[in-house]
Amino acid sequence: MSSEAKVVVERFFYEAINDRKLEILAEILAPNFRGNILEYEQTWNTREEITGMLGKVFIAFPDYHQEIHDWIVQGEKVVARWTTTGTHQGPYNGIAPTGKVIHEHGIDIFQVVEGQIVAHWVELDVLGIFKQMDAVTVHRDET
Repeated sequence: MSSEAKVVVERFFYEAINDRKLEILAEILAPNFRGNILEYEQTWNTREEITGMLGKVFIAFPDYHQEIHDWIVQGEKVVARWTTTGTHQGPYNGIAPTGKVIHEHGIDIFQVVEGQIVAHWVELDVLGIFKQMDAVTVHRDET
């Protein structure tokens, strides 16, 4: 099952995200799919919700692209460590376009059952994204 699970997750990254073929999500996400971005405490309870979220990301970052650096596959679980680049050209989480190129990194964990993704957990550097857009300032105590 593990190699089949990886193929499904590869389609998520390479076809749905990098090729912008969001229609394949109806095929690779299970009807009972659940997803989470842990830093935002954001969840998706349907295919339509994650499709809508990705659509907003592609408006904010029209050149959004993910590169996978590492895969870990065990049974139903697939883990991908990735980096993303994109130019902030549309509104993103209430932040007006800045024109800045954003470099983001993270780790996704997927659970694949019977050829479909049933669960998806995302860990990413949200603070780093906001810092790159000059949306937050981080002060360091030099003492």
